[in-house]
Amino acid sequence: MKIFRYIVLALLLSTTACDSWLDIKPEDRIEEDDLLKNAEGVYRALNGVYLGLLDRALYGESLTYGTLDIMGQLYNIEGGNTSKHFYKWVAYWDYKQPLVKISYNDIWKAAYAKIANINNLLVKTIPLKDQFEVAEYNQIRGELYALRAFLHFDMYRMFGPMNYATTKDSKAIPYYTKQTNQPEPISTAEEVMAYVTNDLTIAENLLIDDELFADTDNYLRRYRMNYFAVRALQARVALFKGDTKMAYQMALELVGTGGGLANYVSEIFPWDKARKNSMLSDEVLFGMQNSRRESIQPDFFATTNKIDEYLGVTKKHLEKLFPQAGASKDLRKESFISALGKYEVEFLKYRIDENDGYATTNRMHPLIRKSELVLILAETAQTREEKIEWLDFLYMNRGFQSREVELLIGESSVDDFIKDEYMREFFGEGQYFYFLKRKGIDQVVSQNSGTSYEMGATQYVVPLPDSEINFRD
Repeated sequence: MKIFRYIVLALLLSTTACDSWLDIKPEDRIEEDDLLKNAEGVYRALNGVYLGLLDRALYGESLTYGTLDIMGQLYNIEGGNTSKHFYKWVAYWDYKQPLVKISYNDIWKAAYAKIANINNLLVKTIPLKDQFEVAEYNQIRGELYALRAFLHFDMYRMFGPMNYATTKDSKAIPYYTKQTNQPEPISTAEEVMAYVTNDLTIAENLLIDDELFADTDNYLRRYRMNYFAVRALQARVALFKGDTKMAYQMALELVGTGGGLANYVSEIFPWDKARKNSMLSDEVLFGMQNSRRESIQPDFFATTNKIDEYLGVTKKHLEKLFPQAGASKDLRKESFISALGKYEVEFLKYRIDENDGYATTNRMHPLIRKSELVLILAETAQTREEKIEWLDFLYMNRGFQSREVELLIGESSVDDFIKDEYMREFFGEGQYFYFLKRKGIDQVVSQNSGTSYEMGATQYVVPLPDSEINFRD
């Protein structure tokens, strides 16, 4: 069964095949499907769920390099109201603009459609339990619980209230834990986090015998919600909740020096000091294999594109990204090159590396990185000295020598440096806006105008889509 599973995965991830059978709206009746009658069908359906994450309304665009990074002001956008650049209104957080409302509605519907698919599979796998080995069955269900938490958490991060510590009782989003064609109540922030935490705990327990422990060279497992990705996601969630001690401990177990899980992480997800490819894909704990990745670079980032079809990076912005002395050492800066055209800089992270002949790596579309764990440790460490030690650890894996980062920080705020690290480390990956919202950063500079904008709930909290509100009327 294991061999069949990875044959199916390889075939499905190497194609842009439509998973239309999985395109279920939350309000639609979830129908029985002939596919889910045996183990083979379950694996095909599970692969379909992963393919569904590549929906352009989800992580194939909007929740990585697209909408979220535009909300975080990482690009200069002049296009206005044509083509894909209704994004200009997104850049100014104009959530009432009709095209913008449609785009967030698409995000919402796509996410909850995938959640409905997951709940469907969780039910349909139960009577088929005897067709799997125990470890296989647990692994399938562990991945599904983790994916359910992952999607709900990101919907919360986008549509839920800011400042979790003071808004626990505020209404946030619905959390679907079962098959239903009726709307679930809108849960409070605290209830959503309890559901997320519970699903991740279940996933952790089910994935305790993840294949990666026995087969550390199984590269395809990083395209699945594996045990280590779940543990990293738990640290991300703990940090979001403000449980800094728990976030610190969880991250330390994965990237510290105490052995145990950290030894596995070091072996399975090694630091890419040589920058084998633009995504530093060896370091990705969980990502998608995007067969459409080769179209992202020319469609969105090529400086030869028309102004209304270009996510621009200016030379001035690049200098803000990498202002440090010795920035030329930084491996991440190699994702930007000087180019002809108005914006003088081209963002290359999504370009297919010609020297990387492996389809398993040059289609990487990252969702959870090992470096995030190091930044969690830097943020939650109790002293300035330890914060700098963790940043030094990251920088030694980004082209710098030991203790150089201390010189770069100087007398400046370490927290401000960490904020900039989120921008450098996750440029094009959708994490920076969530950082700004979690921290309640009250001033953000627009890459369109250079203006510094005051930020608050009006900018950080996307209103629930009309379709969701109407669904409840």
